[in-house]
Amino acid sequence: MRNISIKQKRLDLGLTQKELAQRVGVDQSAVALWENGTGPKRSRLADVANALGCSVAELLEPDDHSVSEQKSDKTDS
Repeated sequence: MRNISIKQKRLDLGLTQKELAQRVGVDQSAVALWENGTGPKRSRLADVANALGCSVAELLEPDDHSVSEQKSDKTDS
């Protein structure tokens, strides 16, 4: 789950956590959790993607940063 991209997409749209929460129908605290490591429930993925103007597939892609770290870890061993 791309928690960083949820935050980045939200910021790119100029939305606050509260505004995204209202669009999705959850509390602001849920958005904060999504952005800090606990992704949205599967039942909410389509709503989150719609609110952020992206696809569910984009939300499920791994972070480029995370992939880079994993590759680095493997080459450091």
